[in-house]
Amino acid sequence: MLVCPSCKRLLKVRYGARRAPACFHDCLRRCDACRVGYSNALEDPAIIWEDPCQNLPEEMRSGALDAVALAANVHNRNSKRFRFGFSTSEDAVTWVIFGWLGRQGQDFLADNLARNLGLVPGTKPKVLLWGAPLGNDLTARPLSQGLQKVSTRLGERPSFRSEPDIILDFGDAGLAVIEVKVNSGNISKTKRRKFGRYVRSEAFADPKGTIDGGGYQLARNWRIGWKLAAGRPFRLVNLSKTRECQRQKFEDCLAQTPSARFQHLRWQDFFRIAKNPNQWPEWMIAWLDHPHRLKKETENAQTPHS
Repeated sequence: MLVCPSCKRLLKVRYGARRAPACFHDCLRRCDACRVGYSNALEDPAIIWEDPCQNLPEEMRSGALDAVALAANVHNRNSKRFRFGFSTSEDAVTWVIFGWLGRQGQDFLADNLARNLGLVPGTKPKVLLWGAPLGNDLTARPLSQGLQKVSTRLGERPSFRSEPDIILDFGDAGLAVIEVKVNSGNISKTKRRKFGRYVRSEAFADPKGTIDGGGYQLARNWRIGWKLAAGRPFRLVNLSKTRECQRQKFEDCLAQTPSARFQHLRWQDFFRIAKNPNQWPEWMIAWLDHPHRLKKETENAQTPHS
C-alpha cells in the first residue's frame, strides 16, 4: 500500500485501466484531498502532483510554468506542463538548477562551466531554456530568433520546433548546447526517417552510423548547435549520471574538429566544478536528494554550515 506524500493517508487502488497517466485523474492511486497521486507502474511509481509547482521547491515555483509556456515546441507544451509535476521529471531538474543559476548572475556559467568545456571564460552567456530566453531576458531574444531560423531552414514545422534543454551563447568565445539526462538514456526508438533532415550535413562523418545508433536527440542538437554556432567554437554537452557505451558510438559518427566537439559531463563533476563549494543552497540539495532525481550525485555540492 502506498501513502499520500502529503497527508500520509493510505491510498486505496481504484478501478480502471492501468495505463500511463495523461492527467491527474488517470492515477489509480491518488489523494483527492491533497491533489497528488502515483503513476500506475507496479514498481517504483512516480509521484504526480496535479499542480506541477507542488513538485518543485518553494524557492523555484515562481516563473516555472511561465518558462514551460514559452517552450519552443508549442505542440508539446501541455504534456510538458503535466509531466513537470512528476517526481521523475528531467525538465523540473533542469529548471531548478539552471533557473536558479540564471538568478545568481551566471558567474558559474561564465567562468567555471565555460572553462570546463574548453571555452574562453569570462563572458556572461545569453541563455535559452527549451528554446526561449531564460527569465524572459530581452538580450537573449536574438539568440532565440536565430534558433527559430535554424529550425525553419531544417524544415521543422513551427509548432514542432526542436527545443534543446539549454543553450549558452558566449559570444565570440563560442556556444554550448546541453542535453540534460537524469534517469533516462540517450538511445530512443525514433523512426529512422526523422533523422534525415539533421544528419544530411557536413556536421556528420557517418550519417548512417548516427541513425543506426538511435541517439536522435543528440543528433538533432549537434546539427542545430553546429549551425547556430556559425563557425565559432561549439560544444554539445551530454549532462548525465554515467557514460554509456552507445554515446561513444555516437561521438565516433560526428565530424568533430578542434573547435566543434562533443563532451560528456557527469552530474558529479558538474557540481564539483563550482568555484565556491558552498554555492549550492541547502533547499536545492535536499530536493535533488531523491531516488528519482540526483541522489548521490550531489555529494560534491557542499552546502553552507549554518
